[in-house]
Amino acid sequence: MALCSRGWCWLLVLGLITPTQRAAQIHGASISSVAGIRHAEPSLSAHADGRSERPPFAQTIILTISPERITRLQHELASIGLSSEVVKGFDAAAGNDLADAQSFLKTLGYTDSVHWTFSVPFACIHMSPNHSPDFATAASELWSHLGSMRQNFDDMLATDNHRCVAKVAAIAASHARIWRDLAEHRLPKTLPSGGEDDDAWFLILEDDVEFCPQWLHRLEKEIHEAPADADMLKLSYFGHWREEDAPAANASSPFLEARSTMDAGGVSWNCVRDLTTGKGWASMPCTGFYAGNQAYLLRRRGAQKILDGMRGRPFQDIDVTIMDLVKTYVWRRVLAVEGPGENAPQQVEMRAPDVQAFLQVESQEISRQRMIHDMIPKCNKDPSDADI
Repeated sequence: MALCSRGWCWLLVLGLITPTQRAAQIHGASISSVAGIRHAEPSLSAHADGRSERPPFAQTIILTISPERITRLQHELASIGLSSEVVKGFDAAAGNDLADAQSFLKTLGYTDSVHWTFSVPFACIHMSPNHSPDFATAASELWSHLGSMRQNFDDMLATDNHRCVAKVAAIAASHARIWRDLAEHRLPKTLPSGGEDDDAWFLILEDDVEFCPQWLHRLEKEIHEAPADADMLKLSYFGHWREEDAPAANASSPFLEARSTMDAGGVSWNCVRDLTTGKGWASMPCTGFYAGNQAYLLRRRGAQKILDGMRGRPFQDIDVTIMDLVKTYVWRRVLAVEGPGENAPQQVEMRAPDVQAFLQVESQEISRQRMIHDMIPKCNKDPSDADI
């Protein structure tokens, strides 16, 4: 229509946003955003008899180094009836925090040696869904570490000019402190009515996680199919997967077993295959299997099992270590993904009829959507469909 060709149809769309949100709130649903696409999530009290259904985990714990940035995530959880509490992690950029993280990892016995695959240049590559490989920084560190690639933990921190190892250490210490506090019943500090039992799960989130549409509905429906020996259930992962990792060779299971995560042959083959077939770095070609700690469920006994296993283990990325220590399964069709980060375009509230401003905001949202849609794997998609 000619009307839309002049840009006025955007005003009609804009005018529908607020009424849609209002209607969702009236009917006990919330409007949240993943990849710039708003979706309604049903509330927990959806039973015909009016009773309130408890979620299949006792409490949600949000890990952040910037408490002022987690408002979005807390609001999204609260809008669907989920309580949460915030835990501040170690900040690699803060000297005191880094020293405390280093000391804490030492008390856990996790810094006595360094894994043979881990080095300062390796840490600086830092490949994840929203971070392209930083080859320039890695090359700089490689040059400065010629002849001294094999270092102990303290020497790596001392010679790490770009704080790459510091970030890995801070992330490891932040998660490990949560595990310690869970195991020792220091966390959570509050529990919703009903408390917990010995088999209670706790949902642990990094502050940049983005939930997939209908994530809670799927979690409640599928968690009962989790293998009985599961210590950890990951709602999110990135990197590669294997069809044969379906538990008990059950291809219809919603879970995959996260095992042999850094299988050298598998990682090398996938890396070469993806790069030579033109997939590029967006496919996370050289990442291991089932990487990431963006969102996962853990029991208290599982937390203690990780801590016990960490002692004497060589230092490396903590998500790789834990999958070697406890029985870990991932949702085959992920329930969450890593968000676009603090530098991504943000939604901006505006008033009609500023069409130009609206188009600018829409362009930013399209960019944000593309960033998340380029992730591996994709929300609610089978990994074979995403062709990871």
